[in-house]
Amino acid sequence: MNKRGLSTTVTSLVIILIALIAITMVWVVIKNILNKGAEEINLDGFDMDSESSNSQINNIESEINTNPEGSNSDDSNLEGSNNDLDVSGSGITREISKTSVNQNEEIQVRLIVSIKDGERFYSIEEKFPSQSQVVNNGGGKLNNLNTTLHWLVIQNAQDIVYTYTIKAPSNQGIYEFDGNYMLEGYTDPKKISGQNTITVD
Repeated sequence: MNKRGLSTTVTSLVIILIALIAITMVWVVIKNILNKGAEEINLDGFDMDSESSNSQINNIESEINTNPEGSNSDDSNLEGSNNDLDVSGSGITREISKTSVNQNEEIQVRLIVSIKDGERFYSIEEKFPSQSQVVNNGGGKLNNLNTTLHWLVIQNAQDIVYTYTIKAPSNQGIYEFDGNYMLEGYTDPKKISGQNTITVD
């Protein structure tokens, strides 16, 4: 009896083990089939996306090749726009109301500040002719020797015109203005451009 009972138990265990092995093999086969199908789907989708992208690129190239005049007309419009723009950089220019004056005659001097490159601050040092007298400082600060006007902007720089008034020298001759300015980003001062002499008759 004991031998028969033991034999039955062993047989049952062997059957269970064989069943587990069979189930595992079937699962491995099914899993491989599923993975292969997923890869094929992904590759098919990739091929479709690639074909669509290539088709779009070919269409764009075809339009460009068949309509070169349209492309040239766009370029000409851009060139026209550039010609309309003021491409000069930031700077300061001097204008004098009269360059030939009488002795002790009043003269108005305009310093035109043009901000084109986004500078935020600047300083101006304007030396007017010797023997001249400042009548209106135009918002500038006169130094102790009464020879130079200074302007300083430390933020929010923008286009502006400073107008100051001087009285011409009492002696005849040719007199010069000598001004410099520094904009944000400059390492050295630059000369104020424009008119820089007056003649006293």
